[in-house]
Amino acid sequence: AMSISEPVLSPYVQMWSAANLLRLVTGFSATTALGDAKAAQPAFFLIVIILLAAFAPARPALFACALVLRGVTNLAKGASLANSQHWATQMDATLLIALCLVCVERGSIFKKLTPEQQRRVVDVSAPIVRAQMVIYYSACAFWKMNTSFESADYSCASILFVLLMEYVPPTLLPDALLRAMALVAPAATL
Repeated sequence: AMSISEPVLSPYVQMWSAANLLRLVTGFSATTALGDAKAAQPAFFLIVIILLAAFAPARPALFACALVLRGVTNLAKGASLANSQHWATQMDATLLIALCLVCVERGSIFKKLTPEQQRRVVDVSAPIVRAQMVIYYSACAFWKMNTSFESADYSCASILFVLLMEYVPPTLLPDALLRAMALVAPAATL
């Protein structure tokens, strides 16, 4: 168990920064579905502020700026915004509100957060983020339960299930068994 004297928000800020920087870097690839939306983004400033937040994770002003700017650039994508980015933006907004509440309680957004204050941010935001995740994943599961998912011809379950079989030696998995497994994969996934 983590003691209260260990900073819990700082490691999250660093992981959040790494994940968002990776998404930004891969977003500049011509093969992504971002289209023209990325051209309108202040990418250089966004990258700099995320890097600053990563290197000073206990500074709430830097992380708050990174959260706001990332949220704005995500929303600027409009219809090109992926579901996971939409979810992340809403969870970031929850975290931003909790961060601001803690900063108001302590009277400053510029001073470094103590481990106790970091724990408070997490304690305020965690129940809301958990509820968001329950809603998102429940909606996703409901959305997936359709005739296309249940069909072995179209379902991603069949493809993913067969891909897992790649690790089984061919002598243990005859073609007939592989075909049968692909047919039952959608039902087995449910």
